Amino acid sequence: MAANVFFVIIPNQRKMVDAMSAGQEPDVSLGAMGAQRSLHNNYFTLPVLFIMISNHFSMSTYGHEWNWAILAALSLIGAGARHYFNLKHQGEHKVWILPAAALAMICLAFVSKPVPIQPSLSAEESGRAPLVYSDIAPIIEKHCVSCHAEPPNNPLWPMPTPPKGLNLTIPSAVKAQAANIMAQAVHSKVMPLANQTNMTDDERTKLGQWIVDGALLDAESTPTP
Repeated sequence: MAANVFFVIIPNQRKMVDAMSAGQEPDVSLGAMGAQRSLHNNYFTLPVLFIMISNHFSMSTYGHEWNWAILAALSLIGAGARHYFNLKHQGEHKVWILPAAALAMICLAFVSKPVPIQPSLSAEESGRAPLVYSDIAPIIEKHCVSCHAEPPNNPLWPMPTPPKGLNLTIPSAVKAQAANIMAQAVHSKVMPLANQTNMTDDERTKLGQWIVDGALLDAESTPTP
């Protein structure tokens, strides 16, 4: 889209304006070429709008394992919906296009929906020893503290302060955020962002199990009778 604007549409417009300013007949083919490239661009308006707001739906877009395929599918569906309106403006009414695009979007939402991790029974219910912080500390260290530290040290996404001011290098802070961690890292798999640290489902399950067991710090653990 940017290439169409900067290398065709704007230069052709300038050429036509320059010709008219010099008292010459402008080359109308330049305008037609610019209009054609503009038409090409409008097929991507809906996908671009979606990309702009996709950070609000990261669990099923850029945070998904098949994010590239989801983006490609969304681009095709959005272009299809735009094609309906382009044809409508030309007097053609292909009424089947919009229902087909809507059905494709529903199917895409179904196949890309996040599958939440479901930890098993708590330690009290199962009669086993509960997980304590030292059991999940390596997971926090590997997947969380590059962003949630003072200061953050994520080389891919430099930031001056930790997101939401959360410093997860302190065990008590991790315990205090147990509900948010369950929602963001276990159920929806939103965190880590775009799963850049390749957090596995086994790690998410173990983290969730620690929370189900009571998010116990090492000093809070008690032996199971």
